[in-house]
Amino acid sequence: MLSLVVAFSMIKERGKNIQGVQLMISKEKLNRINELSKKSKSEGLTQEEKLEQQQLRQEYLESFRRDFQNTLKNVTVIDPKGNDVTPEKLKKFKNKRLH
Repeated sequence: MLSLVVAFSMIKERGKNIQGVQLMISKEKLNRINELSKKSKSEGLTQEEKLEQQQLRQEYLESFRRDFQNTLKNVTVIDPKGNDVTPEKLKKFKNKRLH
């Protein structure tokens, strides 16, 4: 069985900017996504609210994907003997993003 060792180069704080990059969607925006979802199920949304919901969801997905890629850049796969067995595709991705 393989184990994953995840080393983060920096600690991310939710909703904070580090080097000018938004790392996570704000709590207010997440709350608004949830509000719109509940309203959509209970009474329906106006065209403006549907557009807002779509934009917020898109922003959330972009943020999630960006954060997931940043996490992958810091993943190393180690076998039980302590050997680095990180897949080549992941190693290339990590090297590409570092240079």
